[in-house]
Amino acid sequence: MKFTLAIYLHINPGEDIYGYNLIVSTTDLHGAQYGKDFIEDYKRRLGVSGSPGDVITVLRSVVMDPWVTETYPLIGKHYVRAPILAHQQELKMPSVVACYQQALAKGDLETIVQQFEPNGLAREPSGSKYFYQGTEQLRYFYAMLFSNNGGIPLEHCTITNDNTCCAIEYNVTNWGQTQLAPQAGVAVYCIGASGLLVAARIYDDVEPP
Repeated sequence: MKFTLAIYLHINPGEDIYGYNLIVSTTDLHGAQYGKDFIEDYKRRLGVSGSPGDVITVLRSVVMDPWVTETYPLIGKHYVRAPILAHQQELKMPSVVACYQQALAKGDLETIVQQFEPNGLAREPSGSKYFYQGTEQLRYFYAMLFSNNGGIPLEHCTITNDNTCCAIEYNVTNWGQTQLAPQAGVAVYCIGASGLLVAARIYDDVEPP
């Protein structure tokens, strides 16, 4: 992992980083924190199985102003983000996430709340301080979402899933009875040992109708 660190140390950002479209940082994954199995499996995936040491240095790159960033917490209003990906039919997703998506599309309040553990939470796109936890707060939140006489059908584009966390990139074209300019978003669903949702975190900039 010395090569990775050498790349990072070779980068000279200068004094003014705010004009860049890409930011690179680094971090170390320590065996004491992540466990031996994780470190050894990561080495195998990197093609360096058997290399000594229990620390992996990785580079992190961030595209500045990515579409998943909500503008509402920054400027007090939403910014329409055009779709990036095409709609893909019948993406395979965990059953609880599939049930959630069906209930979201139909505006089925009770079914969508039932997909959460009793202390589950939903995080809305307006920022991390806007979240709803527990059955009653979840019912209140989704009732607001469905208050425009209908659900919110999503055009699913990609899915990344390890059966504990599932991220879906999507496009929004309708909110209840209102047709919207197509907009991109992503949601991350965390699944508990019960098979129900621990959390649903929504990241988009869709303006409620």
